[in-house]
Amino acid sequence: MLKSKNYIHGGDDGIIPSHVHLGKFMLFRAKNYDRKIAMIDADTDKRMTYTEFAQLSVNIALSLKKLGVGIGDVVCVCSEKRMEFMPTIVGVCCTGASFAAGDNSVKNNAFLYRMNILKPKVLFISQASYEIHKHTLSTMNTEHIVIYGNGPEKTFEEFLSESADVEEFEATPVKGWEDIAVIQFSSGTTGLPKAAKFTHLNFILAITQSKRKYQSFDVNNKYAGSMSLVTREWYYTYGLYHTLSSLALGACVVFTRENIMEDYLRAIEKYKIKNLQIVPNSLIDIKNCVNCQKYDLSSVEHIRSTSLPVSKHLITGLKIIFPNIKALKQSYGMTESGCVIHEEIPKGDKLGTVGTACVGTIIKVVDMKTNEALGPNCRGEIRFKSLSLMAGYVGESNRDYLDEEGFYKTGDVGYYDDDKYFYIVDRIKHFLKYKGATISPAEVEMALIKHPGLKDVGVTSHPFSEAPVVFVVTQPGCDVTLQEINDILHVEMPTASLSEIRFVAAIPRGVGTKIDRNALKSMLK
Repeated sequence: MLKSKNYIHGGDDGIIPSHVHLGKFMLFRAKNYDRKIAMIDADTDKRMTYTEFAQLSVNIALSLKKLGVGIGDVVCVCSEKRMEFMPTIVGVCCTGASFAAGDNSVKNNAFLYRMNILKPKVLFISQASYEIHKHTLSTMNTEHIVIYGNGPEKTFEEFLSESADVEEFEATPVKGWEDIAVIQFSSGTTGLPKAAKFTHLNFILAITQSKRKYQSFDVNNKYAGSMSLVTREWYYTYGLYHTLSSLALGACVVFTRENIMEDYLRAIEKYKIKNLQIVPNSLIDIKNCVNCQKYDLSSVEHIRSTSLPVSKHLITGLKIIFPNIKALKQSYGMTESGCVIHEEIPKGDKLGTVGTACVGTIIKVVDMKTNEALGPNCRGEIRFKSLSLMAGYVGESNRDYLDEEGFYKTGDVGYYDDDKYFYIVDRIKHFLKYKGATISPAEVEMALIKHPGLKDVGVTSHPFSEAPVVFVVTQPGCDVTLQEINDILHVEMPTASLSEIRFVAAIPRGVGTKIDRNALKSMLK
């Protein structure tokens, strides 16, 4: 009955609404923020207020209900970022059905694989996405296809047949602790993507636990009305979670449809962006962008990043580009749970940390051989418990992703310091064993990307000898020598200093920004 001293506990002051209903939760928040701007499409300057957001969500829910959509059904959205996307999610959840995001970055068999798992009753799809997937769609038996824009199927405007006063609307009751609200695909970096399913309870906690201090129903919380640029696609976990969390807080979400660096910079200048949601690779691109000095980036005060660790070298460089930055916060999470470790840093900022344990989360770092819980400053596998952890994978009953104590086995290596700040090192499966040394590809990549002439770096190993191989992409117009690269490795990563080095045009990346290690290894053939 005593706490283990090597188990790190997050706070216990999270918010769980009495109805435990994701649709109701988001709709209530939208109604509270009233005439504040909810979203801006930076490409067109089109805007949507929270009042309009709530009304569209209700109209979508009622129109779906007319199609017979309800608990047990799946409704999928396959689209780039656009105004209709987020209200569609809220509308779907208000019917009691499950929302699923269709990965717009995959095609043909990979797209069909996901659709066969989801079996959506309704598919919302943008005009551009329809053109990409129309052949695959013709082989599917989807009951209803609705197109955002023009096309041969029912358009979104034609679909919106029902409407009602928001104040008179009542969402379909759900058992929030067991009914599935959201289905999200894992990245598939260690195998085929799996469909993680979340109850309403799981997902409400997933989008609120990292900012619990501001999740009260106070419309004047510090995030309400603040300008937030969202750069990640909404079919990616980080983009989806962050955007819904921002909307729940009443922020103004600004987005661009294309992921073009100068579009981001223009949006920051035009809309005086205060909060920037981004990933490390895009931060590197900004740091190396020759045109970034053309733009006024002084409004940015907070940068939030996840997916990969941000190096201390990169953080230092970004403080020059964003002169008024107050904090660059990293967080750690995954598709299966949302945020696990977040940016709260009670004892001050520390370079390289991803923060402290989220509310309602218990974390341990275990020895990779003995499974013994380790103390501070000892590297091991990160494992955790949380109410935001998924309810399981679609079509799978096996729960071997949990250890004997019910902790989720992340497969990630990291440690925490004496102040209980966490640091992520690498994936267990990515570690290389060579000549008695253990080499972390991520640490090699972070060491090399400091070189101003390098745009991207990826590390793998020969399939038989396990000898490390470094793939590098140079910046346009830059000549980087093998000796320069080896000099960096010799100083920072001596065990990798005998690596083979290859210059390539691009590093293969899978879902989001993660390096596709299998594709990288296939480049050795």
